[in-house]
Amino acid sequence: MKKILLSFAFVCAALVFSLSANAQNLTTISASNIQDINGTKLASGQLCFLITDQQDNPISVSIGGGGQVLKRGYCSPVTAGVVTTFTVPNPANTLPSGIYYRVTVKDSGSGLEVLRYTQVSFTGATFNFDNYAPLNLGTPAPLSGNSVTGNLSVTGNVAATGTVTGTNIPSSILQQIFNAGTGLTQRTAFNMLAGVTCADNPGTARTDCRAGGLTAVTFSATPTFDASTNSMFKLTLTGNVTSSTLSNAIAGQQLSFEICQDATGGRTFVQPGNVQGWITPSTAASTCTLQAFWFDGTNAQPDLEPPITGDVTQSAGSTVATVTKVNGVSYLAGPSTHQIPIVTAANTATYKTLPDCQDSTGNHINYTQSTDAFTCGTSVPANTVTTTATQTLTNKTLGGTIPVNRLRANQGTPVVVGDWTLSVAGLGSWGSTASITAVTGNDTAGSITILCSGTGQSGNPAFKLTFHDGAFPAVPVGMIVRGDGNGPAAFPAVFGESTTSVTFGFVGGVPTPGNSYQFFYWIIGN
Repeated sequence: MKKILLSFAFVCAALVFSLSANAQNLTTISASNIQDINGTKLASGQLCFLITDQQDNPISVSIGGGGQVLKRGYCSPVTAGVVTTFTVPNPANTLPSGIYYRVTVKDSGSGLEVLRYTQVSFTGATFNFDNYAPLNLGTPAPLSGNSVTGNLSVTGNVAATGTVTGTNIPSSILQQIFNAGTGLTQRTAFNMLAGVTCADNPGTARTDCRAGGLTAVTFSATPTFDASTNSMFKLTLTGNVTSSTLSNAIAGQQLSFEICQDATGGRTFVQPGNVQGWITPSTAASTCTLQAFWFDGTNAQPDLEPPITGDVTQSAGSTVATVTKVNGVSYLAGPSTHQIPIVTAANTATYKTLPDCQDSTGNHINYTQSTDAFTCGTSVPANTVTTTATQTLTNKTLGGTIPVNRLRANQGTPVVVGDWTLSVAGLGSWGSTASITAVTGNDTAGSITILCSGTGQSGNPAFKLTFHDGAFPAVPVGMIVRGDGNGPAAFPAVFGESTTSVTFGFVGGVPTPGNSYQFFYWIIGN
């Protein structure tokens, strides 16, 4: 009996040790907020982890000596944004270690992949996917550990926040970097952009660096704009430029050129051959023309906005600029209400007031060049415009014979049940509890359905429509037909008409309780 108990205890201890070791090799994955940008959680889907190398290629690894992993994804269902917890190999304990995962989410409703992360890395017994912060685009996951055995090849830039050391790195390199070819000492950050300048103060905290800068190009008849030193250039003309050169520009680089006249003015400028869409700068004395471009790898192309030329003034420190001339055209300080600019002479535009021509006589606006004025016309121009848009005629009289395709009386206000009356003095009854169950149309055409019910039905029952849109100018003509197949075999008729209403009747029989009677009507004004 003692031997059996000892054997059982040994087996349990071995089992506990095996489970504990295996648990260290696995990481439990959890998530509860898989959602879109509007906060709507994924209704139904699947979260998958696939082991990859740093190039996102699926690989097989050993689970810390506890087995081999196939090149297949570890997947678990997602319901209402919550994933059923599952385990994957712990990257810190695999052989080789430092593996990566490709993480994907698939929407079961659409069958589409809705999330994908590559080079995902983590350590520990648990990993909450909700708290995962993806790496910046183009930034690989960090190396595992703090050393590399053998050569390390890097494609791209290397950024270091600490000290860079090496037995074969010259001390001069550690103490000096270059800005546009000039060595600068005591620098704590690399100057990677043309035009980034820093004051040469000592210290490790640099707050005096500014992107950009303006290069004042020295005047010559053949100046060069070197885009490797800056992207913004200003040249003051003290003579004529017969040719110019743009050099060392790179694709995507933004370029700006400000060409200014001296106090004499009248200087001419020939732009670089690889600058497209150039607009001739102003030749007025002491004026400047600013033009912006993007370099496409071959030529500098003009920016979307046209250059501003002419007179632009602004007080120091002010946020308001006064523009008196745009592209050589002068403008007033500001137009009055309902005015538009008219070019009346070379480089001159004035504002003209538009007259009010809103009436019903077909007037239109005329501009007379000889008098430089707008007036209201009194007749439709000879070249009339035919439109297919919906037109509304209000109290219009059309004379003669007018051919039309077809008329649609759809502009009236829809009638309602309250516009109809079932009890008309001197005429028959539809029953003590009769009702109107449906109405359609307007004062011109429509339908009505009457349910005969109750007691007291009699011959010639009537129903009257009071026109919803008011009285007709003259008594209209009404027509009516039946649209049902219920007995008795009676026919409808018009019992009376006026400018405000029309009364219809049911001639030749007594309505039957429980039956519905439908009628279609037309009313045409005279």
